[in-house]
Amino acid sequence: MEGNGVNAALVVSIISLVFAALALAWNILNVTLLDRARLNVTLDVGMTLVGGMPGTERTVVAVAATNIGKRPVRLHSLWLAFGRPFRWWMRIIPRKWRRDLTMGAIMLPGNDPMLVALSTELPTMLGVGEAATLYYYEQDQVLARAQADGYTHAYATAGGSTARGSSKRIRIPFPEDDN
Repeated sequence: MEGNGVNAALVVSIISLVFAALALAWNILNVTLLDRARLNVTLDVGMTLVGGMPGTERTVVAVAATNIGKRPVRLHSLWLAFGRPFRWWMRIIPRKWRRDLTMGAIMLPGNDPMLVALSTELPTMLGVGEAATLYYYEQDQVLARAQADGYTHAYATAGGSTARGSSKRIRIPFPEDDN
């Protein structure tokens, strides 16, 4: 009879050990991957801004970042970039070939007073669900810069205190040549 009691206690302790290990794994997963700030970055080419007076419509390029995570994040950079974004898997490629994959350029925001007034001032704190938007230049200026430098793709990237994000790379919609 004593042997059955010991076996039952051993089975109960092994089951409790398994549940404790599962609880520990869930807590580590929750802290490291699920319970953090995340940025969703979008690039809007061809956004039309309408001013207060007739004839003040402008077509601009806007970069926006939205905190879609569970924690607030301090957003300190929001960029419009040309070329290919750097991805985590590119670290396995030798450095001398990696340069060809990640060549690109960053375009700084313009000094247009109307666009500066509408843009979010950085750095800024983004709570859960809040967004920040930078209006860069008029679309014609961005397209001219990309075409002059030979870039065919653009993307947006953002950096924060506890999160980073990049938008999907889009093909730049160059106007058709009338030649």
